[in-house]
Amino acid sequence: TVHARLEEPDQVLWIASGATGDPDTVAAAGLPVAVLDDDTTGDVYYLADATALDAASIAATVATVLWSGANHLVVATTLDGELALVESLPAQGVALTLIAPLPLAPPGVVDAAAAFPTPAAVADPAIATLLAQVTTAELQDLVNKLSGQTPVTVGGAQVTLNTRYTFASRIRDAEQFVYEYYQSLGIPVQYANWTYGNYSGRNVVAEVRGSSQPERVFIVGGHLDSISNVPYSNAPGADDNATGTAATMVLARLLHDYQPAMTVRFVHFTAEEQGHWGSKVYAASLRQRGEQVAGFFDLDMIGWDGNGDRVVEIHTAYGPKSNALADQYLERNTRYAVGLTFERKTGTASRFSDHASFWDNDYASFLIIENFFTDAIANDRNPYY
Repeated sequence: TVHARLEEPDQVLWIASGATGDPDTVAAAGLPVAVLDDDTTGDVYYLADATALDAASIAATVATVLWSGANHLVVATTLDGELALVESLPAQGVALTLIAPLPLAPPGVVDAAAAFPTPAAVADPAIATLLAQVTTAELQDLVNKLSGQTPVTVGGAQVTLNTRYTFASRIRDAEQFVYEYYQSLGIPVQYANWTYGNYSGRNVVAEVRGSSQPERVFIVGGHLDSISNVPYSNAPGADDNATGTAATMVLARLLHDYQPAMTVRFVHFTAEEQGHWGSKVYAASLRQRGEQVAGFFDLDMIGWDGNGDRVVEIHTAYGPKSNALADQYLERNTRYAVGLTFERKTGTASRFSDHASFWDNDYASFLIIENFFTDAIANDRNPYY
């Protein structure tokens, strides 16, 4: 059973589980294979971000490093040790993603060009009008509220969102704040509960129904939760990821009045910092229900541009559907003169955000993030991260 696909700069690898003799069968077929763990009983497995500073040595303090590459580490721990892993590594800047025991969705036979046909390069005046309504002031106000700079009203009481850590009780207030925002706009909204092992939480899901193709769903969003080295008391997460959360909320406000052709769903995931628990459950549920997901835009850390060069990264990996969708996204940047410069990541694409949960379920998806990683263009990383 294949559980994950890893893009490394010079190769693509697959992580799988199977019976004792399966590695020999794979090797006999002429494929290189290595056994990382010959007994998986009682263990859980994660990918860790190998590009983070001292990632391998940090991981080794709370887990067993089974494999190391340029982009990824494969680490293992026991069920009893899992909490220590997911609390320790992210707090030290090493991102995680759970290698779920679910099978990876096989790639569908889809003509990417047909799924995302090249549009006529004519600007829609209605879209241009919507873009003109986006203001820095509105976005900053929401970021301030989400990061505890400005108190908010939740359930009629004043609250300061000093943390949005998944294991802190304050995350419930953050979820309710976002929920009530959509309620105030008259946009249908609900909590989508998730359970992983002994852990549970909820995502916030709002939806503007499409006018002519309501069965097709575009999803936009990112993670609501935050992390720090003292996450229970102070994890404001202004950039990571109040910025993506605020942008999603503003987009919903705009599209509520626009009435898009396809249904647009706005999703705020929790437990992203622990390994994408919320999005893994949600994306798998979409596949199980057979929903027609046209794509997912993952907005994660989009608020920093220290050198003012307007460079933004778009992480697509090699999937044809994700790249076809990205082509259209980039075309709109040109068509509407948004003025961003995009650095496209394929072999160096990061899996360490919620878009990877959609990749694993064979949905078109990509990550939009500020110039965070060093590649062809030197990074412009937020010094306060």
